[in-house]
Amino acid sequence: MHCSIMEKINFTIREIKRQDLREVFQMLSCLVKYEKLEEKFKLSEKKMANYLFGKNHDWFCLVVQDLMDNCLKGFVLYTFSNINRAFHLSPLLQIDHLYIKPSYRNYGLGESLINELKNRAKIKGANRLEVWCLASNEIGNRFYKKTQAEKLDFINIYRIKNE
Repeated sequence: MHCSIMEKINFTIREIKRQDLREVFQMLSCLVKYEKLEEKFKLSEKKMANYLFGKNHDWFCLVVQDLMDNCLKGFVLYTFSNINRAFHLSPLLQIDHLYIKPSYRNYGLGESLINELKNRAKIKGANRLEVWCLASNEIGNRFYKKTQAEKLDFINIYRIKNE
């Protein structure tokens, strides 16, 4: 997908390559810091590489690349899952992390990532995209509301540790 937005940013959305890993990991670290979750962050660059490129990889990533300077301006990490089968007859695309560098926000890059995810979900037979967004992440919550995502108020998420 090639786009030109407001004649300021000429970009493409493409799948991550191994050489992008360090830059995407750094952007993910910025997101973790913004969300004040540094103490809970367990991912290393090596683990991330295995999840994305390893033999049994189950994580996917799209990046936004500026075609003028060839630098990455954002990314989305996602997975496919078949959960809640009693209520949904198709799989879902779970957005794990979406990040656009602050100076490149409000140019439609995040919306373009969401639209590309919708296309990929259709190809996989997934009729829904879901994302968990921290209540304290004001920027993220505003973004998802802007995309007209439905906020689910009927569900609470609980974590049961199994160590």
